[in-house]
Amino acid sequence: HLDAIVCQSNDIKNDLINKLGIKDSKLITINNPITQIQQFSISKTEYSSKIKFITIGRLSEEKGHERILIGLSKVKNYSYSHTIIGSGPLELKIKDLAIELGIIDKIKFIPYTWEVLENLSKSDFFIQGSYVEGFPNAVLECCSVGTPVLAFDCPGGTKEIIEDGVNGFLAITEDDFNKTLQSLNKIPVFERDIVRASVLSKFSSQKIIKEYENLFLSVLK
Repeated sequence: HLDAIVCQSNDIKNDLINKLGIKDSKLITINNPITQIQQFSISKTEYSSKIKFITIGRLSEEKGHERILIGLSKVKNYSYSHTIIGSGPLELKIKDLAIELGIIDKIKFIPYTWEVLENLSKSDFFIQGSYVEGFPNAVLECCSVGTPVLAFDCPGGTKEIIEDGVNGFLAITEDDFNKTLQSLNKIPVFERDIVRASVLSKFSSQKIIKEYENLFLSVLK
């Protein structure tokens, strides 16, 4: 009985068509917008002696924190640190795994902070290990401050944000992820202004609000 259904990503739209039999004509994809735009110093020409990784997300099964840690434990050719911002039911299990893998000294856990964008801007790479996403706001915010992303090509909106080689990398398998992770110190540093521009044009608040306005006007006709 609805006139229109808004989907955060094309994968959600396709799920509603294929699994619930909803007509394509009732569905429209409108991504989430960048709601906070802050200017940080984003110029960077080379990595420091230690590559700084960051992950933001609930410490739960679907977020894939464990496969991130397993991948990081295989990195032997460069130094790194990994900041995890979030809390959830798997916190102790994730910490125990980091101890078991011998990398607990490289991991920093932050349960909550108001300074998410600042932490993102100071990092070299955002890592997303999710098995599924709706539309990952943390990935969007990360790119908005010029920090590239290493993520899995999982169901959801991640692939609509990440342009491979432009603002990050998408891994198809865990083997792909591990190989990319191990070679990050050998690739050229991402142009952070290009990373930022890749999302500001596509996901600005003005653009997304205009898409909602157009939807409302079309429904009212």
